[in-house]
Amino acid sequence: MNKLEKELKDLKEQFYLYSQAPTDKVGQNGSIWFDYENKKFYVKIDGSWKEMTPDIPTGSGSGDMLKSVYDPDDDGVVDNSEALGGHSTSYFAAASHTHSGSDITSQVSDSDKVDGYDASSFSLTTHNHSGVYAPVSHQHQGSDITSQVSDADTVDGQHASEFASASHDHSGVYAPVSHQHQGTDITSQVSDSDKVDGQHASDFASASHNHSGIYAPISHQHAGTDITSIVDNSDKLDGYHSSDFATATHNHDSDYAPISKGVTNGDNHDHAGGDGAAITENAISLSDVTTDDVSTSKHGFCPKLPDDSSKFLNGIGVWAVPSGGGSGFDPWAIVVLSSDFSTNKTTAQAVTDFNFTPGAGKMYIIYGAFLLRTDNTAYGARPGINFPSGVSGGAWVDAPNSATGAAMRIWGTIGTANQKADSTGLPDTTNQWYSRMEALLITGASPSGKFQITLASENGTVYMDIGSYFMYREV
Repeated sequence: MNKLEKELKDLKEQFYLYSQAPTDKVGQNGSIWFDYENKKFYVKIDGSWKEMTPDIPTGSGSGDMLKSVYDPDDDGVVDNSEALGGHSTSYFAAASHTHSGSDITSQVSDSDKVDGYDASSFSLTTHNHSGVYAPVSHQHQGSDITSQVSDADTVDGQHASEFASASHDHSGVYAPVSHQHQGTDITSQVSDSDKVDGQHASDFASASHNHSGIYAPISHQHAGTDITSIVDNSDKLDGYHSSDFATATHNHDSDYAPISKGVTNGDNHDHAGGDGAAITENAISLSDVTTDDVSTSKHGFCPKLPDDSSKFLNGIGVWAVPSGGGSGFDPWAIVVLSSDFSTNKTTAQAVTDFNFTPGAGKMYIIYGAFLLRTDNTAYGARPGINFPSGVSGGAWVDAPNSATGAAMRIWGTIGTANQKADSTGLPDTTNQWYSRMEALLITGASPSGKFQITLASENGTVYMDIGSYFMYREV
């Protein structure tokens, strides 16, 4: 916003034009109100509107501006209103303009000086002080030293004569650290110098002494005649005589089955594979517990019967009602989509809980039916399949593409993980459109992953609705 626009905006916010007198609730101090109906001016002062009525001419023609007077050249602009000081705009230079060198006819005072100084008052950038000052790193000849600094030849105020030379020693004054004395050097005996802890040598045993004849050697023997009495309990172990213990050669063959034989046919029990007969069925004692029941990780007992003829023992060791009810066995497993699934991604997305894990070394027949919708008829819903690894087989999926046609994707041997039908739109956004799927899945010895139903979109949001299903069975 330029200055003129700002001033007009400020003026607009302070000038009011109405057909009635103002109220104190509007305007700010300094604002102007013109009641054109009653031809009255008001100015707001100290929060109140004050009437300021000028002498406004009335009657026909009063104050009229005649074209013949104010615009005699008939160009639609009041003469001199488009001029400045009587001059038109062509008289002045534009705000952005330049001058040639010839336009400068005189020099502005001091324009060639810095702070009033000519160039001659300053040194060049290449100047130096050689010949005036010595370099920071320099030397002096002996002849340059003309006088001696006080005490310059002393150390801590001492001249050299106060110190010993570097090669001096104290020979003849002190004995070396390592030295000897002759017997004649010892002129007196230090008190108790011939004692150890105040004891003379006669108070100690000689280094070669022993106690033979007083004590028996550490290793020694006694003749039977030397034992004259028995120490209390010396013939017991923890207070027990030898008769309280079993001999080293004892066994428990008469009481227990030997571990080395594994089983025995005696002592009122039988174990198959040992030295006795196999355990008979009527010798087995069973209880109402699940210990050792069959599981997916090991062989075992059959789980307790549920007393319900409509149930069968399924592949994970659970009594269950066959698919389709209890009237007969149905080999088909059916997976039904329990809630709507949506996506706006162009890559295949796994539909929630719409899959199964195939077993190893199996062959499956799979059928499916899907209900599809879209938010925009230009965006097609593209159902597909994500296959496990380590499998072979083939699949076929079609999807609605228009009211009269369908997009179809057919596979031979499964080669890639994600496959989807190439639908390019649906006829409307209100109905559910039907899609079909068939597949044959053959697993190897080590399949990995799940058979997964997927959904993708061209661009916008598409749906696979609740009630969509697929069914599979082993062949």
